[in-house]
Amino acid sequence: MVLPNRMCFPLIDQVKMDHMRFPLPCGVVRVHVLEARDLVAKDTYMMGLVKGKSDPYAKLRVGDRLFKTKTIKQNLNPVWNEVYEVE
Repeated sequence: MVLPNRMCFPLIDQVKMDHMRFPLPCGVVRVHVLEARDLVAKDTYMMGLVKGKSDPYAKLRVGDRLFKTKTIKQNLNPVWNEVYEVE
């Protein structure tokens, strides 16, 4: 979904170079981050004897864009219901 690197060489004068180098995107990618279930507890206390819960979040990378959901405290079944759009 990332535009490729390109080198443009105009062969006629009627072509606009900026349209060749940076074409407009053809659409939008919409990503819905809904939920996770039964995550592994990673927080531990007393040198690993007592297992706690985790504070999960999700990272999403689309091309050069990076998104991070909000952190849900002390939950192994988080629900985010977040939407991200990339052009």
